[in-house]
Amino acid sequence: MTIEREIDPSEGWEEQVGLRLRCTTAEAQALHRALRAMFRGRMSPLLPSRRGAYPFTILVPATQADLERRWGEALRLAGLAAPARAPAKASDGATPLPAEQPAAPPGGVRTGQRPPAPGASAAPSRRPAAGTRSMWEQRFREAVRVVRESEARPVSHAAAVMAVQAGDDTDGEEKEALLASLPPASRLRAQIARYARREQHESIVALCAQRRPEVMALPASELLVTQLLDAHQAEARRLGDASVTAAGRELALAFLPELERLQQADAVRERLRQADGDPQSQASEAPTTITERLAALIQVTPAERLVPLEALRAQYPSAGVVRIALADAYAALGDVDRALALYRSERAADDVVDRVAALLLSAGRPREALDALGRRGELTPRLAGLRGVALVALGEPVQGRPLLERAWDAGERRAEIALAYARVLAAAQDLERAAEPYQLAFEAIPNALTAEDCRVMAEIAAGAGYGLLSGEEEAEYLDRYVERAGRRLRERPDAEEVLRKRVELRRAAERPELLRESLADWLEYLGETGDLSGLDAAFKLLRNLRREGAISREEQFDLLESLERLTPDVPGLADLLALEYQSIAADELNESLRQGRPMSAYVADLRRALHFLSRDVADELAQTIEAERQALAGRSLAVPVQVVEESAAVSLAGVSLTIVGGHVATRREVERELREHHGLTDFLEVAPSSEDHMDRTKVRERVVDRDLVAVITGYTGHDLTNIVRDLQRAGDVSGRIIWPKCRGKSGVVREILAAREGQ
Repeated sequence: MTIEREIDPSEGWEEQVGLRLRCTTAEAQALHRALRAMFRGRMSPLLPSRRGAYPFTILVPATQADLERRWGEALRLAGLAAPARAPAKASDGATPLPAEQPAAPPGGVRTGQRPPAPGASAAPSRRPAAGTRSMWEQRFREAVRVVRESEARPVSHAAAVMAVQAGDDTDGEEKEALLASLPPASRLRAQIARYARREQHESIVALCAQRRPEVMALPASELLVTQLLDAHQAEARRLGDASVTAAGRELALAFLPELERLQQADAVRERLRQADGDPQSQASEAPTTITERLAALIQVTPAERLVPLEALRAQYPSAGVVRIALADAYAALGDVDRALALYRSERAADDVVDRVAALLLSAGRPREALDALGRRGELTPRLAGLRGVALVALGEPVQGRPLLERAWDAGERRAEIALAYARVLAAAQDLERAAEPYQLAFEAIPNALTAEDCRVMAEIAAGAGYGLLSGEEEAEYLDRYVERAGRRLRERPDAEEVLRKRVELRRAAERPELLRESLADWLEYLGETGDLSGLDAAFKLLRNLRREGAISREEQFDLLESLERLTPDVPGLADLLALEYQSIAADELNESLRQGRPMSAYVADLRRALHFLSRDVADELAQTIEAERQALAGRSLAVPVQVVEESAAVSLAGVSLTIVGGHVATRREVERELREHHGLTDFLEVAPSSEDHMDRTKVRERVVDRDLVAVITGYTGHDLTNIVRDLQRAGDVSGRIIWPKCRGKSGVVREILAAREGQ
């Protein structure tokens, strides 16, 4: 592959240099991702170059010397390290970059992590002080020192988790030292996760073959079983050995009962069905013994299992294993009372008491669970942990903590026990020790975590308790908190700080759609709370993001437009919006006249909105546009015939449309616009839960058999978003689903019309 490039120190904003590239689009995108990971500061998106010889330009937050010195590192990080012909000679003062460096050895820097840059000049931080790399580095080195110097004291779980999740740029010896500090079970799980991340499938297969009993003792989760299945299937394809696939299938089947209890078995069953054919055919081969017949039945769903299990029970009425298997099936189907009756018909063995207590706890009946456990003598670690869970659920964490600690120290990693233990540690402000049990609970039972749990995990992530995270990775922890809190986030004292911090963490625009969503959530909160000073600061940030290239003028308008519905209730907001709209239109006008083309079509919506926000500002803008056009014509320069570009006419006649979420005013205006100007006749809406109760059945009725479904996201409607995603994954929605990037009326209309036009 050949990549020609040059740098121009005079191009870009302050503290940026221009990097011009001649290569394929895929290569340019890979280099852009690599440079974003390497340099911190204001990075532009991948821009089209105005120089014909170099079709791509990136404005990089680095000095010319830094970029020249680290060019080989950028190529390795992008996966493009290879000899290339000498670059074209630079013109107009630009300096060509040196030839590529030799390829990195295996185990080099992994894409997405920030590699170290010894001696590199500092770039402006785009992260708040609490999340900067220097603090992470300090904590990481301190953790390493503790690991190496202390043999008698237990090592913190947070330090161990940092070793597992640290990027490949971390020193190998330090990472292995921290990894070795984990308890055996946690170390094994960490190794599997690490091999899966690096796609070292052969290592996972070898680990399972050598340490199968230990693997089977790990806490079950859909993620773990998926990693094991993926590794075995990939290795079987590489070796052409069906026995490797069979070994992975056997492991997955062994985890199925616990996954069923966690309600995570369906996805694994589907994977097995796709890989090996319908398991029901295997269950019908008439195994000879009860054990074989029960093992075959676990491969089908609980509902399909009931009839054959009832037949087995009638055939073998004294077989306890059959009654327990039947009770497990009823428990998985939510028939708690029938399952309890079957469990209690057995002798009070530990495994039966375990099942009874766990079922009662999952059914929200901790007092009964405590009674079932209270009649036991000496409790096993698991039963002690379940008793601790019941005590915590009953509001007695002081009595429950010793039991949970006993279970945890004995290696018990059941998800319910881990979550209760994490909560008592968090209540005691011992966040360092709470990191690992919280992460385990999130992997196994994510729906059981409350908004407060997610807030604590975000706090742990901000303090580097989960390793050296990028801004986007740290923001994902805040996403969980915002999503779980939903509309109640407004009632929390940290709401504004959390929403603003998400924006700051995503300021690099590694995923532009998530940056825009975070901005929209923050603006919505500030508008609904009437925080004009906060809105003024947010508008300033939007302007800065636009100058940095993180958002466009059209996206800036779309974000601001969603606030228009609040202007009657927030004095002064209309004036703020009018000034911002005027600034956006002025910039569009200047660019339009320089390039001799009409202003973008969205400006028509902007001017119409401005007319109702401030008639004076709207008139002033109209006069400015006319004056500038006349001045250009007076100098005998070309003036665009059209002031604003006209949108293509799109008909929605005969189209069935459903809008999910969004504010009632937005939905009403979108419907009116589409009916009056685009011929829409078949319109349905799904209001967010803040306006009306909506469950999966109601949502399904309004999105199936629709030509187009538009989902307007927001922190007030994540529940609807999740329902639609589930229906989409299940194949229940036959039409097209779009997720508009904006929440204002005109932006949503434009995206709906664009989706229809593109069909």
